[in-house]
Amino acid sequence: MEPMTVGQLIEELQKHADKYGTSTPVHHSYNYGDHARTTVAPGVGQVTEERIVYSDYHSMSTVLDEDDDRYYDPTRHTQVVVLG
Repeated sequence: MEPMTVGQLIEELQKHADKYGTSTPVHHSYNYGDHARTTVAPGVGQVTEERIVYSDYHSMSTVLDEDDDRYYDPTRHTQVVVLG
């Protein structure tokens, strides 16, 4: 699945704001990885700009640690907005 763009996220949030109001809490969900495959939904508490890089070990993008020389290849980085 391709990640949403900022514009797409704004559109989706606006739909929910129109329906439920702007004070409705925002959460994100993911599979916790336990035996029961529980879907958990922690709240979004911050929005940051980060650089990410694909990690073969994790099989997904990870936030770039600029102190880690193994991943410091500017041609592989992508600037993104991260909900945390």
